[in-house]
Amino acid sequence: MNKRDQLLVLNILDYLAIDGENPALGAQATRQFRQLIIGPSETLEPQLSVGQSELAEENQALKAQVHQLEQQLKVVTQQSVNHQEAFEAQRDMVQMTVDYMSDLLANTNGEKLRLEDYLGKIRRQDRILQEQVESYIQMFQMTIDYMDRQSKAMEEEVATLRQSHQVAQNDEMAALRNQVQLSRDAMSVASASQAHFNPLAKLKSMFADALYVAHPEFTNGNVFCVTEKLGIIYLAMVKTSYTGLHGETFALISNFYLQNIISNQKYINSSRLIEKYSEFVASMSEHTQAISPADIQVAVCLVDNQNCEVEFSTTGFPIYTLGNGAISEYYGGLVGSGTTNLSQPGNYKVKKLHLRKGSYLVLSSESLDARYVASQGNEVRELGQVLLEACMGPGNAQPAGLIDFLNQYQLEKLNSSDLLITGVKF
Repeated sequence: MNKRDQLLVLNILDYLAIDGENPALGAQATRQFRQLIIGPSETLEPQLSVGQSELAEENQALKAQVHQLEQQLKVVTQQSVNHQEAFEAQRDMVQMTVDYMSDLLANTNGEKLRLEDYLGKIRRQDRILQEQVESYIQMFQMTIDYMDRQSKAMEEEVATLRQSHQVAQNDEMAALRNQVQLSRDAMSVASASQAHFNPLAKLKSMFADALYVAHPEFTNGNVFCVTEKLGIIYLAMVKTSYTGLHGETFALISNFYLQNIISNQKYINSSRLIEKYSEFVASMSEHTQAISPADIQVAVCLVDNQNCEVEFSTTGFPIYTLGNGAISEYYGGLVGSGTTNLSQPGNYKVKKLHLRKGSYLVLSSESLDARYVASQGNEVRELGQVLLEACMGPGNAQPAGLIDFLNQYQLEKLNSSDLLITGVKF
């Protein structure tokens, strides 16, 4: 038995001697064991001291090992926590990446749909333009035929003049031929320049400010013509019930002819211009059932911008002025008649207005008291009030507000008429 075991037995016997049920017996057993194992009592104390020292050292070593194990446990625990945090951070990063890729895919699909829709609109507009070109060619041919008939009539007049006025026949013939050539030249110039014709830019070059809104912008069946001659600005609007390509083609040809009438006259007043245009429409209606004078109304204004004066004639629908936050309307018509279209020829009334600086002269194919209802909701607004807001606010006219209104509202009493509004500021 080694010393460590001996000391262990002694400690057990001491315990029995002190705390056991029979202390006397425990003490006797302790003495006998000591004598038997470690000899006389005089050698016991040094041996106990050595044993206790060894136990203390071993105990200290065990504590050091326990402390080392605790430190290692702390390190392992901290590493586990760090690994868990890193895992959660990586998991969050992966989730963010998945969410980002999902959003990117959704945006890509949405952009693809928008591009396909835009491409479809471009293709539809391309088809419309191709159809317009074909329609323009047909209408141009009709107009040229009309001009040829006019030319033949003039040549017949020349022949009559030659027979009745032998002395001046050469000069008169030359003058009439020049007039025919001027008419044809005017038609050619109008045809060549129509692609570059911009009503709003032309109006703004003549007036302090201007507004021009066509709704729809393409295939609008109403006509607006603006030109200047001898310091007088001619504004003409033709209101029709035609829509689509038929309306657009008729508008283009009418614009050409109105320009032609004005350019070939030294001076022509508003009433006479309507009469000449009426003759043109009547001639066109003889060759096609698609055009009827009963479907057409006209308003013509001759504007002296320097003196703020307006001479006008209409077939019945009004012209308007905007000023001081109010709208005023003025009617024309036949002398002694209330006709509202070109089906009844005659002498049209000539009226005059004097406007103040800053006020607007407005031509509109739709009545300004027409009521419009919002596409979403039940809000009702009058066209004239919206036009006042677009024209009479601070600064220049704001057509964008009027266009937004027309895109979001529709006529309370639905009809198929296109809308054309133009206004000029004095």
